[in-house]
Amino acid sequence: MRLVRRLALFLLLGSLGPGCGDGGAPGDGGLDVDDATDGTDAVPDGSEDGGADTSPDATADAGLDGQDGGGDGGGDTGSDGGDENGDNAPTCSPRILGYACSQGLAGRPLGGGEGYASWIDPQDPCATVVSTREELLAALAAARFGDIVYVADDAVIDLGPERDREIAIPEGVTLASGRGRNGSLGALLFTNQHDQLTYAAISVFVITGPRVRITGLRLRGPDTEVGTTGQSPMAVAVRTSFPAPIEPREVEVDNCELWGWPNAAVSVYRTDRAMVHHNFFHHNRRAGYGYGVVVNYAFPVIGANVFDHNRHGIAATGYPTTSYEACHNLILPGATSTSFDMHGGFDKGFWPDTAGTAFSIHHNLFLAAGVDGIGIRGVPIDQGRIDDNQFVHSGTHADFPSAVWQRFYPAAPACLSTGGCVLTPWPDFPGYQRMNDATLCRTACEPNLKRRDPATLERITMSGNSFGLPHRTAYFASFGGQSYWSFRRFASLPIAELAFGDLDGDGTADGFHATGSAWQMFPSLREEPRTLRNSSIPHADLAIADLDGDGTADVFHADGTAWWVFRSGTADPERLNTSGVRRVSLHLADFDGDGRADVFRASGTAWQVSWAARSAWQTLNTRTEPLAALHFGDFDGDGRADVMLADGAQWKVSWGGGTDWEPINTSAITAISVADLDGDGRADVFSASGGVWRVSWGGRSAWQTLQESPDVLDALGFADVNGDGRADVLSLR
Repeated sequence: MRLVRRLALFLLLGSLGPGCGDGGAPGDGGLDVDDATDGTDAVPDGSEDGGADTSPDATADAGLDGQDGGGDGGGDTGSDGGDENGDNAPTCSPRILGYACSQGLAGRPLGGGEGYASWIDPQDPCATVVSTREELLAALAAARFGDIVYVADDAVIDLGPERDREIAIPEGVTLASGRGRNGSLGALLFTNQHDQLTYAAISVFVITGPRVRITGLRLRGPDTEVGTTGQSPMAVAVRTSFPAPIEPREVEVDNCELWGWPNAAVSVYRTDRAMVHHNFFHHNRRAGYGYGVVVNYAFPVIGANVFDHNRHGIAATGYPTTSYEACHNLILPGATSTSFDMHGGFDKGFWPDTAGTAFSIHHNLFLAAGVDGIGIRGVPIDQGRIDDNQFVHSGTHADFPSAVWQRFYPAAPACLSTGGCVLTPWPDFPGYQRMNDATLCRTACEPNLKRRDPATLERITMSGNSFGLPHRTAYFASFGGQSYWSFRRFASLPIAELAFGDLDGDGTADGFHATGSAWQMFPSLREEPRTLRNSSIPHADLAIADLDGDGTADVFHADGTAWWVFRSGTADPERLNTSGVRRVSLHLADFDGDGRADVFRASGTAWQVSWAARSAWQTLNTRTEPLAALHFGDFDGDGRADVMLADGAQWKVSWGGGTDWEPINTSAITAISVADLDGDGRADVFSASGGVWRVSWGGRSAWQTLQESPDVLDALGFADVNGDGRADVLSLR
């Protein structure tokens, strides 16, 4: 049976949307990598255009317009309010969202998170909200078909030491939290326990029935390190467990962050209707193991995910009936081995060349140049398609790392006679051969990968792929400085060249940059940049602050003769004051707590302020410290900006800028940034040195380690881009 026929199974079994398996059709919402004119990439941008094709073909763009689209209708999205047994209980139905590759990013951000929008409502009448391990276990044990078990967004639950007992999610039940909803990171469910088996790993959650959805959660395993060969801990976050035969058992894992699982984050077993989409898989790795998604006797759709620091983002066992479709995924540079894999031959413990039944890998972006992109360890029974992917690999390597490689057993020179193919010995597997990029038959035997049997020459096809993609950089956010880097959007403009403020009033900070011809806003540092207005005013003469107290940031301009405000960055300029002091000598912050930014300067003999940028200069203090030596933040939570000095011996604060120095801590560290990282309304002190991020809460506590990171302070920015009230650490990586 050909791949097209197998992929058509998705259409016959449900409403996942048209064209699930066509792979190479134009206008299907693939990841675009063309650079925007400002030097940043147009997509994937998150929630605005979703990576959608920009052609006017309405059919091709269906489901990519920011709405859920027809392909989302896999299940009832709410209770119908009906009476059950006469007791006014709601009639509940499964909340399967549905995903097909034809939807592209489906109007949702790549990797999920804020802007996802397809959340479960904890107020749903079918939902039971839980906050503890005991409540979670009890709710799942009692759950009936159509019920929702909602883990409170702020819950942190240790799933405990009972790793010999899996937590079952029964048929038709949804396990949910609110990752990305109102700035939430989603509930954190974690375990620090490994199971004690060597291969048949015990999972935390086991899906025991069809029509199950897991969405909006953070699932953290016991170990993020690679480890050494022979280590046995094999923890798995989620696995499906169905009896033979393979059937269309609808299962969905979406909008989750999964990390620290040394065997696999998600294990898909014996189902033809698993959908794993819009997740962030990272740091799932182990010597010899470590997968984002592992596939065995199943045929899942794996799409719109972000993969980073996994041994394999996707791995399949290669047994007959093992297949997968992978589309619109982003593979970041942290991978430790082949990004997408289909095992076969030696890997299964016997010698045939079989590498699964079918696979289709299309419209993915492979940025992990240090490892192979796709590895096929044999020949699929039906067909394999590798179409319309983009690789940083040159596509001409005769050795590793390669964009694509295929492995054979035993050695056979037959494909040499068909024109242009070259097989070379596989160094680690005696008797095997490999075919790498430079010999993928792009001449006389275009466009096929070959094997020794001429009857199977077209079982693996490649078309529309591009190679040698330039090194890509992107904006990333560490939420509150405590989470791992979360992908925002492709870009090339350094963080230091952006100013931040909530220019659109949605509660999240936006990036702002003046190009010299226009002002651009980067909404939440995630969406496509928008032009606020055409202007030749240079970036250095501008500042972002809320000057009228309406909750929306404005653009402030000091031109050497006067101060001007452009409300929300779009209105015509309004003259605020007459002043010859330029922007470089000014700092804007709210020193009187009225909700409006004031203008501060250090003249050399005094600190002065212009209230709301409209009053004449008023003396705050007769301090002589220069502006460059000062930091600003609200250290006591009274709503007024304070002035802070790190002099190499102490940290000192002038409250509201009007008092004498008061020491708040003893520290020799002067390379610091000030931001409210925990959302308590008080400024914290952040340091990045020696590969470690540290924080002093409120500037008064001893140093606390946030995480290990090589990023240095000068390359970082601070702003609340997800709207949770905490400053996030931002970087161009």
